[in-house]
Amino acid sequence: MCNVSRLALVFSLIIATVAGANAVEEIDLARGRVTRSIAADAAPHVAVLSPDGRNLLVVNQGGAELEIFHPSDDAVLARVAVGRKPHWAAFASDGRAALVTNEGSDDLSLVDVDKGVVAATFHVGAGPRKIVVQAGPIALDAYTSVAPKGAMTAGGAQ
Repeated sequence: MCNVSRLALVFSLIIATVAGANAVEEIDLARGRVTRSIAADAAPHVAVLSPDGRNLLVVNQGGAELEIFHPSDDAVLARVAVGRKPHWAAFASDGRAALVTNEGSDDLSLVDVDKGVVAATFHVGAGPRKIVVQAGPIALDAYTSVAPKGAMTAGGAQ
């Protein structure tokens, strides 16, 4: 059994990051085994599949970057430098943008996924970790937890 650090359920598959192996693994739940392994950069922490299945984001803490993969052929589309000690990522509902929490630099990176660049950086407070993105009628709302314990920051972008 692999040492799974983070999971994302995708139909009958699980996509898991394996930090010790610098890889992302696809696990077939029906067969109960790893069906493929994708090489990732240093210390992958979380993998997130876009709503349309077109892109796979991998947050790499060791390289302070976000890797954007094409999941059908494992091609690396971009490596995007983000803030220090990136922790988590979430797609906007249309899959064209993503937010990355940067625990070490106390900010969020807004990434243009199609262009593979950081479009904006938002300071949010001490040590943002997880993030939830929800589409609103005229804005994108993002919620992330920050230190001290239990504090939460909310922000919106149009």
